[in-house]
Amino acid sequence: MSVSTREYRASEVAGFRRTNEAHGGFSNMAGGWPIVVEGIPVRSTEAYYQAMRFPHLPEIQEKILAETSPMIAKRKAYEFLDRSRKDWHDVNVAVMRHALRLKLSQNRARFLELFEGAAGRPIVEISTRDPFWGAKPQSDGTLVGCNVLGRLLMELRATLEADPEAWRDGVEAPTFPNATLLGRAVGFTPAPDRVPETHAQHQMDI
Repeated sequence: MSVSTREYRASEVAGFRRTNEAHGGFSNMAGGWPIVVEGIPVRSTEAYYQAMRFPHLPEIQEKILAETSPMIAKRKAYEFLDRSRKDWHDVNVAVMRHALRLKLSQNRARFLELFEGAAGRPIVEISTRDPFWGAKPQSDGTLVGCNVLGRLLMELRATLEADPEAWRDGVEAPTFPNATLLGRAVGFTPAPDRVPETHAQHQMDI
């Protein structure tokens, strides 16, 4: 994905800034969107994303995953930024793409409702501080930024429009290298209703 700057009309987008807004469920800071990866419960895509900074340091990943909210998980990760994987800025978009697919696959009905609510409009994270993942409001009523999170969400939507069954059975293994969570290599992640009974029992026992 090119991360070039884009411009949007604020009045024409499905924008989200706070998690309690109409499109707030698109935000990685939204609570109540848990996933399970390799049998490991993860409370949010933000926690998964931040944990993937540290595949070489499972003890830091464990601290991140232990936090009870996405924002606190992010803050915990930021305590160790100087120990992030060296290729983080080469893989972070791929990590986010994989995280969003997991969020969709494991919360499918609710995620599809979010897309329906967006009604085909551009999806934009509105941010006054982060023009990479979002876009910043301008005085002329536009939003300017790379909007990488919004564009990944629109990419997800376009794939579903072409193939409504996409990720119904689960999510393929990550394409980025060293995708390891608490010492476990992340492979194919089955959707919750496709998890074998023994695997499901393992998840419940954690």
